[in-house]
Amino acid sequence: MGEATWAHLLRCLRPGGTIVIAGTTPGTGPEEDMGRIFYQQLHVLGSTGSTRHEMVAMLRMLSMRASLP
Repeated sequence: MGEATWAHLLRCLRPGGTIVIAGTTPGTGPEEDMGRIFYQQLHVLGSTGSTRHEMVAMLRMLSMRASLP
């Protein structure tokens, strides 16, 4: 996630919104806009990855959800 993407994501969130980040390939990341995060009460969740079991469970859940009317 680069600096331009981060800034765009923060602007897209409505108050109380959440950004979920799964890994980062371009480095440690951009500077935070702490004022926006604080005043808009935004949530930033991150993960380095998952186990194979967790990935299979997630794919099954998505597959089941996609088949719902």
